[in-house]
Amino acid sequence: MGLGLGSGLDRYRTIIETRGGTFQTRAGQAHWQLDVSIPAKN
Repeated sequence: MGLGLGSGLDRYRTIIETRGGTFQTRAGQAHWQLDVSIPAKN
């Protein structure tokens, strides 16, 4: 049984970075962290 589209966070990274944002992941011993910045449109 498959879950989702199989593209994981890469799909979101592409969308965010294409729009001028930043996407960074970090892994620790028992957790992972995602930092995302998305510029607001004026």
